[in-house]
Amino acid sequence: MSSDEVSKPAEGSTMQISIDDLKLARDAYHREREATQPLANARFTDQHRLALEVVNFPRLIIPVDRDLILGRIDNVSGSQPDIDVDPYGGHRMGVSRRHAVLRRITNEIYIADLNSRNGTMINEHRIPPNTLHRLRSEDIIALGTLRIRIYFIDIDTLS
Repeated sequence: MSSDEVSKPAEGSTMQISIDDLKLARDAYHREREATQPLANARFTDQHRLALEVVNFPRLIIPVDRDLILGRIDNVSGSQPDIDVDPYGGHRMGVSRRHAVLRRITNEIYIADLNSRNGTMINEHRIPPNTLHRLRSEDIIALGTLRIRIYFIDIDTLS
């Protein structure tokens, strides 16, 4: 049998795997995942941009150098959020005109619900209004029922 082949244990027997083999496999899995995934943490520096991703739409990549209001444009009231989610079905999905704010504090990004009618959730947990909650890369926020995945993208990886 060559070194690339693995023998099957006989029926009814058990296969022995060492703890070291399990650790090596786990470490290899995590190295591969980290190489192909965005930063899965809460650190956000000047080298990063925030990517907002709604299913079936291209990512929206933005710098966060000031507070950004998420909501929908309303020509009647004159509401002009920084990030208009109406093209993603925002009105239909219960997004308020001024739904939430994204705020950068040092090297972290926070979100606060602006007392919206249908609320804001982070990873399926409703957050109370007017309270900052830290975001991590790959979090899913819901404005009403509009789900948006958040990524922290290093600008050196953008083409």
